[in-house]
Amino acid sequence: MLGYEKEEMLQLNCYDLIDKDYLKKMKYFFGKLFQADQEFLFETIFITKQGKKITVECHCNSMRKNGKVFGICVARDISERKAVEEKIRYLTFHDSLTGIYNRAYFENELEKYDNFRYLPISIIIGDINGLKLVNDAFGHDEGDRLLKNCRQMFERVL
Repeated sequence: MLGYEKEEMLQLNCYDLIDKDYLKKMKYFFGKLFQADQEFLFETIFITKQGKKITVECHCNSMRKNGKVFGICVARDISERKAVEEKIRYLTFHDSLTGIYNRAYFENELEKYDNFRYLPISIIIGDINGLKLVNDAFGHDEGDRLLKNCRQMFERVL
């Protein structure tokens, strides 16, 4: 998973494998783990031998034997799953043609900001007149191009 040989892994500390942004979190979990009979399931970022970041799910347990606390962790690469989840999250809130936020995003955001603390709220609504005419006269590819151009224009001015 990480690209190291067994001999190389034996020379490394587990913190050598973890992305520096996650070290504090990992030290917290490992500190708790060795307090006794703990179990944790968490996600973190490991760095492969080639320097690539991968998302891993770690399942760690500790146990006592002869008065000593031992820990064991199993890490599983979940990078592909996380990428699929991110794509699903993106498609849930963005129009697949233009990439702009869709109605589901609008409703979700409106729900978040629907309280007195965020009032007043301003909303800009736009309408592209003649889109049906463009689709009918020149085809849906041209209508799609018009939508994309309008999106780019709004991005430049907003």
